[in-house]
Amino acid sequence: MAKEIELPVYGVDPDALRKRLEEMGAKLAGKHQFRRFNFQAREPVGKGNSEYYTKWIRVRTDGSKSTVTLKEQKGKGIEGRTEYEVEVSDFELTARIIRRLIPDAAVDYFENYREEYSLGEFTIELDKFPMLEYSMEIEGPSKDAVEGLYAKMGVKGEIEANKSVPTDEYYRIHGSDYSKLQEGYSSIMSSILADRPDPD
Repeated sequence: MAKEIELPVYGVDPDALRKRLEEMGAKLAGKHQFRRFNFQAREPVGKGNSEYYTKWIRVRTDGSKSTVTLKEQKGKGIEGRTEYEVEVSDFELTARIIRRLIPDAAVDYFENYREEYSLGEFTIELDKFPMLEYSMEIEGPSKDAVEGLYAKMGVKGEIEANKSVPTDEYYRIHGSDYSKLQEGYSSIMSSILADRPDPD
C-alpha cells in the first residue's frame, strides 16, 4: 500500500511545460503509449470533501510492463488517494480475470500517451488523452511539496479539484462525450474481455 500524492493540472501547453522542465533540470524518464481498463469497483458516494469515497481497479500496459492497481479515494483532497499495485505478466488475461471477479462493475477502456520526467523527489507526467487537452500530474512527498513545485514552475493550467471520478464523468467535466470514444473502442473491448473456452 502506498499513498499517492499527486497534483493534477488540466489544459497545459506541452511545449511550454517541456521547456520549463528542461530549464529546471528535469530528466526525461520515459515515453509510454498506454492501454488500460478501469473497472469501477465502488461508485462514488458522498458529496462533501470529507465523506467522498470511491474505489476502482486499473489494468494497464505499455507493451513491455503490465500492472494491476487498486485505487481508493477518501475525501476530495490530493492526500486522500491510496493505491495497491503489482506487476502482472499478461495484460489481457488480467483484464478478463477482473471482469469475472466483478462482472457488474462499470468498465471503460482507452489509450493515452505519456511523457514521464524526474526532478529530485518529484515525478512529473505529461499526458494526452483522446479528445482532451494535455494534462500533467506532479507527484511528490507531500501536498505542500507538490503545490510548491507547481507554483515554482509557473506553468499555466487548471488545478483539478477531484480527478477521482468515473471516466465518463471526467470527460463530461471537460466538455467531451466519452461514449463516442467507447464506440470506437468497442471491438477492442469485446475482443479482450470475451470469455474464452476452458482448456481441455
